[in-house]
Amino acid sequence: RANYARKVKKSERMFLLRDGEAFLRKVRAQLVPSADVPFTRSGTLIALLATSGRRATEVVSPQSVFLATDHPYVVRFTGQLKKLGDAESYNVPLLVPSSTWLAALARYREAQPERARHMTPQQLERSFGSAPREYLSKHFAEAGHIHNLRGIYAAMVCAAYDTGLFNDKRVIYQIMGHERMGETQDHYDGIRLEGFDSMRHTLGPFSKVASAVVRDE
Repeated sequence: RANYARKVKKSERMFLLRDGEAFLRKVRAQLVPSADVPFTRSGTLIALLATSGRRATEVVSPQSVFLATDHPYVVRFTGQLKKLGDAESYNVPLLVPSSTWLAALARYREAQPERARHMTPQQLERSFGSAPREYLSKHFAEAGHIHNLRGIYAAMVCAAYDTGLFNDKRVIYQIMGHERMGETQDHYDGIRLEGFDSMRHTLGPFSKVASAVVRDE
């Protein structure tokens, strides 16, 4: 009963991101270091999360694997946390070219201490400290909280890809690798996105995400 009341209360409010395009531009800049935006672990991590919808531990863990596919904006992901069944891989649509995202991921992991290779997900999460949260608060305050990044990503995917007749909840269910539709409804459909009109359908048909295959390099 208490859990149901919590869900009802959460459904009564939306999180509003007023300028989605400006936010995405700032996020993309973190993935390609420059004189104006130098490399930082916290900034890169936030950008990797915001453009892929993954949990922080999934990105940081060397046990998580991301592979390029024959779709320029899709990667194959293995290593999801909070999985009810056996681990499996699935395709993840990105908000930046996969080549850019994978290069930034490699840069981030190269900057990790050696001990990260042997840490459990729980140890990795504790090792972040408060640095990413503080960085987000200073440079991406419009996102509100680091936990909002997954919801913002989901809203952007539903707009930037042409989802056809797919319901948004069904799209989010797929890209998050959920096993129960209730997970999608409870957590990731509370974002209202504004200022994103010019990005609409620019990343192509969503139907091609699932059919992308790992590129043989």
